[in-house]
Amino acid sequence: MSEKTVMMPGGGRSEQLPDHGGCKPLACRNVTLTRDNIAAWLRVVERIDRRLATQPTLPPLRERRMRARREEGIDFLVANTPEGTIP
Repeated sequence: MSEKTVMMPGGGRSEQLPDHGGCKPLACRNVTLTRDNIAAWLRVVERIDRRLATQPTLPPLRERRMRARREEGIDFLVANTPEGTIP
């Protein structure tokens, strides 16, 4: 599998600069996580967990998407943080 840049140059006067508005951190190989970033991702996972635990249950498609989003977040954190950084 070849490495490729996900960030694309923006348009206008700064054509050679990346377009951060289209940033996709879960797909980026050039990501830097700070303690604040890690905490924010953990809050996202916690919110998803709380929502999945509430009643009434979600429609099946919505539930699958939320579970997939949760897994993406966890996988991202595990792949991009030093061992022992996340619970």
